[in-house]
Amino acid sequence: MTATAVLAHVTHDEIVPVEYQNLLIQIGEDISRSEWAIGDTVNNLIEAHRAHGTKAPASTVQGAAARYCGKSTRSVRYYCDVAKRTPQKQRDTYPSLSFSHFAKCAEISPDSIEKRDEMLKWAADNQATVARLEAKFKDWVVGDEDVQVDNEGERLAGMVASFQRVFLNMIPKQKRQEAERILRELQNLI
Repeated sequence: MTATAVLAHVTHDEIVPVEYQNLLIQIGEDISRSEWAIGDTVNNLIEAHRAHGTKAPASTVQGAAARYCGKSTRSVRYYCDVAKRTPQKQRDTYPSLSFSHFAKCAEISPDSIEKRDEMLKWAADNQATVARLEAKFKDWVVGDEDVQVDNEGERLAGMVASFQRVFLNMIPKQKRQEAERILRELQNLI
């Protein structure tokens, strides 16, 4: 009999002792709260920049914030997107669900709060994992070709900022000032 066959008859509760279960549950809840907090905080920062007329695109603000919270820009952008798509009322309605549950629902049904609410209710009522949630509602998944980018200009501005950070130092010094000017103009057009 293989080790896998033996483990097939062992429950999760037998594998992870109670004291570790409680610790892992607490860590998971802390991580989920942090993901919401990062997304909400950076979204507020983006709005503050817009309100003050700053030309910093959301992707630049997300990148700057990522440095301070020890996350990648991609992770911060993800937290921001899920937080922006999830009203506080919906979060408060399902406190037992993790950030990942809400993220999966936002991915499956990006434009319908009602559909997301139905998915979240099912997940909460059934104490479902994210994998079970995804399997249950797999037919609702929107294909990549149907998902619209919230703001194409912000994506382009982020690409310009990335180009600036990565490639600007590769340009010979005598041409760098001209390249910087062109990139600033491009940033302003976007």
